[in-house]
Amino acid sequence: MFTQGILRRILMAGDNLYEKMEKSNKERGELMAQLAAYKKRIAPYDLQFEPNSSPMIWWYCVDDALPKDHNHIAQLATKLFSITPHAAACERIWSSLGWFYGKRRTRLCLEKVEKMQKKNYHLMAMEKLMKNYNLFCMMQICMKMMNLKQNRMIE
Repeated sequence: MFTQGILRRILMAGDNLYEKMEKSNKERGELMAQLAAYKKRIAPYDLQFEPNSSPMIWWYCVDDALPKDHNHIAQLATKLFSITPHAAACERIWSSLGWFYGKRRTRLCLEKVEKMQKKNYHLMAMEKLMKNYNLFCMMQICMKMMNLKQNRMIE
Protein backbone atom coordinates (compact mmCIF):
# COMPACT_ATOMS: atom_id res chain seq x y z
CA MET A 1 0.00 0.00 0.00
CA PHE A 2 2.69 2.55 0.99
CA THR A 3 6.21 2.66 -0.36
CA GLN A 4 9.09 2.64 2.11
CA GLY A 5 9.19 5.82 4.20
CA ILE A 6 6.05 7.40 2.74
CA LEU A 7 3.94 6.90 5.88
CA ARG A 8 6.36 9.00 7.92
CA ARG A 9 6.14 11.78 5.33
CA ILE A 10 2.33 11.60 5.41
CA LEU A 11 2.33 11.69 9.22
CA MET A 12 4.65 14.70 9.27
CA ALA A 13 2.62 16.53 6.61
CA GLY A 14 -0.65 15.85 8.47
CA ASP A 15 0.85 17.03 11.75
CA ASN A 16 2.19 20.15 10.03
CA LEU A 17 -1.25 20.93 8.55
CA TYR A 18 -2.97 20.41 11.90
CA GLU A 19 -0.41 22.66 13.57
CA LYS A 20 -1.13 25.40 10.99
CA MET A 21 -4.84 24.90 11.58
CA GLU A 22 -4.10 25.61 15.28
CA LYS A 23 -5.33 22.23 16.51
CA SER A 24 -4.42 21.11 20.02
CA ASN A 25 -1.68 18.57 20.76
CA LYS A 26 -4.38 16.06 21.74
CA GLU A 27 -6.10 16.45 18.36
CA ARG A 28 -2.77 16.16 16.56
CA GLY A 29 -2.04 12.94 18.48
CA GLU A 30 -5.48 11.56 17.60
CA LEU A 31 -4.80 12.33 13.93
CA MET A 32 -1.51 10.40 14.10
CA ALA A 33 -3.28 7.41 15.69
CA GLN A 34 -6.00 7.50 13.03
CA LEU A 35 -3.42 7.62 10.24
CA ALA A 36 -1.69 4.58 11.74
CA ALA A 37 -5.06 2.77 11.97
CA TYR A 38 -5.73 3.68 8.33
CA LYS A 39 -2.42 2.14 7.29
CA LYS A 40 -3.27 -1.08 9.15
CA ARG A 41 -6.83 -1.05 7.74
CA ILE A 42 -8.40 -1.18 11.17
CA ALA A 43 -12.14 -0.41 11.28
CA PRO A 44 -13.65 1.92 10.07
CA TYR A 45 -10.86 2.16 7.48
CA ASP A 46 -11.46 -1.41 6.30
CA LEU A 47 -14.33 -0.43 3.97
CA GLN A 48 -13.99 -1.43 0.34
CA PHE A 49 -13.57 1.40 -2.13
CA GLU A 50 -15.82 1.19 -5.18
CA PRO A 51 -13.89 2.17 -8.33
CA ASN A 52 -16.93 3.96 -9.82
CA SER A 53 -17.45 6.24 -6.82
CA SER A 54 -15.49 9.26 -5.64
CA PRO A 55 -13.01 9.23 -2.73
CA MET A 56 -15.19 11.85 -1.01
CA ILE A 57 -18.04 9.34 -0.68
CA TRP A 58 -15.68 6.82 0.93
CA TRP A 59 -14.43 9.44 3.40
CA TYR A 60 -18.01 10.49 4.21
CA CYS A 61 -18.76 6.86 5.09
CA VAL A 62 -15.68 6.77 7.34
CA ASP A 63 -16.62 10.14 8.82
CA ASP A 64 -20.07 8.81 9.68
CA ALA A 65 -18.58 5.80 11.53
CA LEU A 66 -16.47 7.92 13.90
CA PRO A 67 -17.59 10.13 16.81
CA LYS A 68 -18.29 13.71 15.70
CA ASP A 69 -15.35 15.37 17.49
CA HIS A 70 -12.84 12.57 16.85
CA ASN A 71 -12.93 12.13 13.07
CA HIS A 72 -9.71 14.04 12.36
CA ILE A 73 -8.44 12.00 9.43
CA ALA A 74 -11.79 12.14 7.62
CA GLN A 75 -12.05 15.90 8.21
CA LEU A 76 -8.55 16.41 6.86
CA ALA A 77 -9.19 14.17 3.85
CA THR A 78 -12.45 15.91 2.91
CA LYS A 79 -10.75 19.29 3.32
CA LEU A 80 -7.92 18.22 1.00
CA PHE A 81 -10.28 16.70 -1.58
CA SER A 82 -12.30 19.95 -1.56
CA ILE A 83 -9.37 21.92 -2.99
CA THR A 84 -10.08 22.71 -6.63
CA PRO A 85 -6.98 22.47 -8.81
CA HIS A 86 -6.70 25.07 -11.52
CA ALA A 87 -4.04 26.61 -13.72
CA ALA A 88 -5.42 30.13 -14.14
CA ALA A 89 -2.35 31.81 -12.64
CA CYS A 90 -0.02 29.77 -14.85
CA GLU A 91 -2.09 30.59 -17.93
CA ARG A 92 -1.89 34.30 -17.09
CA ILE A 93 1.89 34.09 -16.83
CA TRP A 94 2.22 32.19 -20.12
CA SER A 95 -0.01 34.71 -21.81
CA SER A 96 2.09 37.68 -20.68
CA LEU A 97 5.31 35.83 -21.50
CA GLY A 98 3.96 35.25 -25.00
CA TRP A 99 3.53 39.00 -25.31
CA PHE A 100 7.12 39.64 -24.11
CA TYR A 101 8.74 36.89 -26.12
CA GLY A 102 6.98 36.71 -29.46
CA LYS A 103 7.93 36.69 -33.12
CA ARG A 104 9.51 40.14 -32.90
CA ARG A 105 11.48 39.55 -29.71
CA THR A 106 13.31 36.28 -30.24
CA ARG A 107 16.77 37.40 -29.14
CA LEU A 108 15.96 38.24 -25.53
CA CYS A 109 17.91 36.21 -23.00
CA LEU A 110 16.10 34.31 -20.25
CA GLU A 111 17.21 36.72 -17.51
CA LYS A 112 15.85 39.72 -19.42
CA VAL A 113 12.48 38.04 -20.01
CA GLU A 114 12.32 37.05 -16.33
CA LYS A 115 13.02 40.63 -15.21
CA MET A 116 10.41 41.99 -17.62
CA GLN A 117 7.82 39.52 -16.32
CA LYS A 118 8.57 40.40 -12.67
CA LYS A 119 8.27 44.12 -13.39
CA ASN A 120 5.01 43.56 -15.23
CA TYR A 121 3.62 41.48 -12.34
CA HIS A 122 4.52 44.12 -9.76
CA LEU A 123 3.13 46.89 -11.96
CA MET A 124 -0.18 45.05 -12.35
CA ALA A 125 -0.36 44.38 -8.61
CA MET A 126 0.29 48.04 -7.82
CA GLU A 127 -2.33 49.13 -10.35
CA LYS A 128 -4.89 46.85 -8.70
CA LEU A 129 -4.00 48.24 -5.26
CA MET A 130 -4.29 51.81 -6.50
CA LYS A 131 -7.74 51.15 -8.01
CA ASN A 132 -8.92 49.76 -4.67
CA TYR A 133 -7.34 52.67 -2.79
CA ASN A 134 -8.89 55.25 -5.13
CA LEU A 135 -12.29 53.60 -4.76
CA PHE A 136 -11.89 53.69 -0.97
CA CYS A 137 -10.94 57.41 -1.06
CA MET A 138 -13.90 58.23 -3.29
CA MET A 139 -16.24 56.41 -0.92
CA GLN A 140 -14.87 58.38 2.03
CA ILE A 141 -15.36 61.69 0.19
CA CYS A 142 -18.95 60.74 -0.70
CA MET A 143 -19.66 59.79 2.91
CA LYS A 144 -18.29 63.15 4.13
CA MET A 145 -20.42 65.02 1.58
CA MET A 146 -23.52 63.12 2.65
CA ASN A 147 -22.81 63.93 6.30
CA LEU A 148 -22.39 67.63 5.43
CA LYS A 149 -25.72 67.64 3.59
CA GLN A 150 -27.47 65.92 6.49
CA ASN A 151 -25.96 68.42 8.95
CA ARG A 152 -27.15 71.35 6.79
CA MET A 153 -30.63 69.87 6.60
CA ILE A 154 -30.79 69.54 10.37
CA GLU A 155 -29.73 73.15 10.92
